[in-house]
Amino acid sequence: MDLWDHILNDGYDEIVYIPMSSSLSGSCHNAAQGKSAREIKEYLETVAYQSSIYLTVSSLKYLKKVVASLLQPQLSLISFT
Repeated sequence: MDLWDHILNDGYDEIVYIPMSSSLSGSCHNAAQGKSAREIKEYLETVAYQSSIYLTVSSLKYLKKVVASLLQPQLSLISFT
């Protein structure tokens, strides 16, 4: 919090902090040029649903457990007789 306090003490009244990878920061940098915190927030909320994030995993070891836990409520409605 010392960093934020220091920035606010320097005369700024708004802080926009968006933690993300450097490969995604270009979009935020473009959104921030000459914009207020409110304008940046509104822009990022608008384009958020136009973006995709892809994740990779090194193993599918836990996939069965995850899928089973997600489908458990639906499986209870299906009769296997």
